[in-house]
Order: sequence, then C-alpha cells, then structure tokens
Amino acid sequence: MKLKILLPGQIKTVTASAKTVAELLQKIGMNPETVIVSVNGNIVPEQTKLKKSDKVDVLRVVSGG
Repeated sequence: MKLKILLPGQIKTVTASAKTVAELLQKIGMNPETVIVSVNGNIVPEQTKLKKSDKVDVLRVVSGG
C-alpha cells in the first residue's frame, strides 16, 4: 500500500505494509511519544487501522519553557 505522509517540511510517499499507525511510525523511524498523528484530518491513536486512500499527517510535539 502507498501512503502519502506529511512530515514537517516534507511530503513522503511510503510503500508500506503497515496496517496500523503504530506499524507505520515504526517503519519510518518515528517515536510515537514525540508525534501526533492525524489520518484524514482527525487525530487518531496508534491502534488506528490504515487504508490505501488515507492521508496521514505526522506532527512533531515540541515542548519547552
């Protein structure tokens, strides 16, 4: 399955056998504790199943004081 993934400053098309958000994050080397994932405009948990037509946005969480 090919997924379009929006990362800060770039768009990646990933051919992935990932069935869930958690598997996708692992495949692209992202720590799930440092990002928020939105699928088709909705923030979703890691267990969310992915479909071929999904648009996935990966947003890095930034904290500071």
